Amino acid sequence: MKLKLFLWLGLSLATSISSIRAENITVLVSDVSSARNYDPIDNSGYVVRPVSHADINIIWNASTKIFTGGFRIDNGPNLPAEKFGSEDAIAYLPSTAKRQQINYSEQYEFRGALNDNYWILPSSPTTSNTYGVLYLGLTSYDVPKDGTFKDDRLVWTIHSVENLTTPSANAFYGYAVTSGSVGMHLTTDPTYPGVQMDALTEGHDHRNLIFKATGMYRVTFRIRGTLAVTDTEVSSLVPIYFGVETAQIPTQTPATGYDTWKLAKFSPQQANDSTVSGLDKDPDGDGAHNLLEYSLGGDPN
Repeated sequence: MKLKLFLWLGLSLATSISSIRAENITVLVSDVSSARNYDPIDNSGYVVRPVSHADINIIWNASTKIFTGGFRIDNGPNLPAEKFGSEDAIAYLPSTAKRQQINYSEQYEFRGALNDNYWILPSSPTTSNTYGVLYLGLTSYDVPKDGTFKDDRLVWTIHSVENLTTPSANAFYGYAVTSGSVGMHLTTDPTYPGVQMDALTEGHDHRNLIFKATGMYRVTFRIRGTLAVTDTEVSSLVPIYFGVETAQIPTQTPATGYDTWKLAKFSPQQANDSTVSGLDKDPDGDGAHNLLEYSLGGDPN
């Protein structure tokens, strides 16, 4: 009876968590005056927010041992930062972000064939301002630099890239240029196997982020770290939304809280196997079904 009561509470809590959304989704755009002519039109449930700089920010929950994240805006030294959940804000790329492939160098082939189009969030504030594009960083300001993680180090990789508007056009790249050489850090392109972005806790970095087509993208980052005390790796998935000349998330495909948790806790094969990762399954046999584990921050394995 007690387990049934807990399971009912878990069902209620999970239903509440997965249905919570901000009253309005914030569409982050550049605050450069020349870019304002390219702002998307405010639609019901969406509010355009011009900012000079925003970050994809990773947050660590020491109790649940789960990474979450979303966008973060710093409003000045005397004001608290604004933080948005994964589904509460979008980084918007206007038509001014569009470029054409003009470099014959082999290391730039990921941009496409000569004269192919791509859209870019640049790593330089000067270039961002020139093209009226949001200046975007990647941070772990909310992961403590206190020895929790071995060497105070995290690893970012890309778990999946989905173009929710045009599913077949889902290419994404995150790279840096050092001394004229391209270093690929973030992509699912098999041409660059095993790429990752190393980062420090409470750290801040920038990469050029490239998309190859218009549409609403959900880029799911996998964040990993090794706990210093136990020498065990923890890993979570953090979905982030980017609108390339598109400002609305299709209503039929948003990620739910349970879906994100399931992908973080199970292997891809297990996550796709309802006999293992289904809401009512108990793979570790401890009497708590997956939905209850999710609701209370447990471990299904």
